[in-house]
Amino acid sequence: MDRPFVLFNAAVSLDGKLAPVSREKIRLGSGRDRARMDLLRAGSDAILIGAGTLRAEDPPLQVRTPAGRRLRKREGRAGPLIEILLSASLRIPASSRFLRDDGIPRIIAAPASAPAGRLARLRASHEVWTVGRARVDPEALLRRLSRRRVARLLVEGGGEVFAVFFEAGLVDEVHLTVTPYLIGGRGAPTLFDGEGISGDVPRLKLDLCRREGEEAYLRYRRT
Repeated sequence: MDRPFVLFNAAVSLDGKLAPVSREKIRLGSGRDRARMDLLRAGSDAILIGAGTLRAEDPPLQVRTPAGRRLRKREGRAGPLIEILLSASLRIPASSRFLRDDGIPRIIAAPASAPAGRLARLRASHEVWTVGRARVDPEALLRRLSRRRVARLLVEGGGEVFAVFFEAGLVDEVHLTVTPYLIGGRGAPTLFDGEGISGDVPRLKLDLCRREGEEAYLRYRRT
């Protein structure tokens, strides 16, 4: 494979939502789900989110548990994950974790059509890649990450970002926790938003299905 292995991880409500219509931050997954998420991070070289997720949640993106740090060390992954942010508008809050100068390697990926002023300001202090014209080109992004020796890329949301990779046929594995909540709302974000797929719908293979308390943990792989 001449690109990183791409895996998704997400927790959704019983009706397939990532968050309410308001996009306010809610915690869907249990402690067990969060521990599994940390191990997925530990086994990856880079982690990617979209600017919508950053604006709504500003999540910490590094390995956080002792078990995760032990796994990372055991597998020879020295140092922190590379954090990657996808943004077409470059509307990134100045107070966000992503813009802190704390020694963590970070990349902002934007299309060439992103506002020129914001591009210039961010490039003055951060690593910014323009990949694609009107929208981020996921294949071009993965090629550049491969040259940075990224072998495993973990994507953590949101639905628009998931769709960018899914519509391009660049999803290798999906880790999904179905949680016992109902959110509703036709405008609430789902696991895969975007423009949708017409014609032949891609099919994934169910590799694992496990009940964990009131949650169902599913792992699908590319056929």
